[in-house]
Amino acid sequence: MSALQLTAANYGRPRVGLPTTRMVNAYVEKTDEGPTGAARIPRPGLTLQYTIGSGPILRQYQKPGVFGGSLFSISGGNLYKDQTLVGSVAYSQSPRMAAANGSLAIVSGGGLYVYSAGVLTAVQFFDDGVSRLPSFSGVAVLYNIFIFPVAGSTEFFFSAVGDPTKINAANFSNAQTSPDPIIEVQVLAEELLFFKSTAIEFWDYNGALTAPFALSTGRTYARGCAAQGSVVQLDNAMFWVGQDYSVYRSGAVPTKISTPVIDDRIRAASTGVTLLNQMTAYAVEVEGHVFYVMNLPAIGESYAYDCQTQLWAQWGTLTAFSPEPGLFEAQTCAGQGSQTWLGSGSSGKVYLLDVNNATDNGASKRVVVSGYKWTGGGMMRCNNISLHCVRGVGNAAVPNPVVEMRFSDDGGRTFSSWFQSILGPQGAYDYKAVWRSLGLIQQPGRLFEFAVSDPVNFTVEGASINEARI
Repeated sequence: MSALQLTAANYGRPRVGLPTTRMVNAYVEKTDEGPTGAARIPRPGLTLQYTIGSGPILRQYQKPGVFGGSLFSISGGNLYKDQTLVGSVAYSQSPRMAAANGSLAIVSGGGLYVYSAGVLTAVQFFDDGVSRLPSFSGVAVLYNIFIFPVAGSTEFFFSAVGDPTKINAANFSNAQTSPDPIIEVQVLAEELLFFKSTAIEFWDYNGALTAPFALSTGRTYARGCAAQGSVVQLDNAMFWVGQDYSVYRSGAVPTKISTPVIDDRIRAASTGVTLLNQMTAYAVEVEGHVFYVMNLPAIGESYAYDCQTQLWAQWGTLTAFSPEPGLFEAQTCAGQGSQTWLGSGSSGKVYLLDVNNATDNGASKRVVVSGYKWTGGGMMRCNNISLHCVRGVGNAAVPNPVVEMRFSDDGGRTFSSWFQSILGPQGAYDYKAVWRSLGLIQQPGRLFEFAVSDPVNFTVEGASINEARI
């Protein structure tokens, strides 16, 4: 008997000659007592909470203790507080929100809107009431001061303390270590980060009345940002897609976290700058795992990076007439833990990320894991292959849940048909999914894929070939 290696370190549709495997709608959990030391856990499902407007949901904001923990969502060109329509904002593919001191600042379509005391106000002028505000591209808040980068510029304005509606025309600075315009602004560990196409500048708070922020000397990254929608703060760090189309994590120096396969998919979505600017990304927490989730609408694919295991997986939503999951339905996120809300990228639906739901709003989410048995030469018979996974998961709705297996003998260029087995009726914990008489394995080896579409728990810890007794 020999073990089949299951991994997701460099998943994706395998290229010929590369020992790549993939994992769809799942993630890895360490299991030191298991057969392989790690299990592939299905990602939580999506449970519909409510529908607001016609969508899509373009941005969400929620913080414990802020506005009583209410969820703010931008659906199309409308702002909602939970399910209540607050008012209209200019339509934009990349609206931004930040809150402090009882005020929520929204930048959308270049315009500034402020929600406070139950009222949404469009702010059009500086505090002199005459001079018009420039077009803004984002918003952040640090020490109750709101920061607004000017679209297509190195310039940014800052508000009066605690009041985003009061912006003096003289209250501005320039992030001009590099001459390219600010793409995004974020706050990390009491510092401002200005993302540009060729560099990232760090600015610190200094307390001065006329210039409360100053460039942190020697901290600038010589690594830029390719898309505003890629920038996310999570796990005490910043994550973004660099100008070289790789994903980075902040540190003393930027650390590349993407694999060659991930880089390839980002480049495929980057035929033009406009296409990459369609991407969205957000942070989501699942049972102690923090994920950087990246959506690439240009190619209809989504990927999730697990900060704990440092592994990538593909997350996707199964649609009609599609054999495999495509773009993940959830394009925005707010909240954390058991109260994590996700917004639809195609409608006004708001979902709860639900660990107790094995479906995406009642539809199959199809979990796929793969593994390989490589050989350097010669041949070996494949008398059987058995799957080590959670068993006896049948229920009243699905008495005999089906697990499918297919294999490739050319590194993933072509695959066999899907062959079925079952995961076992409810309580049949000694049942094992087995496939027999699978011919010969020869160089370069055999790649296996296992998939479950039924709404049951599909937790996989490994597989084995040619067990003597099953």
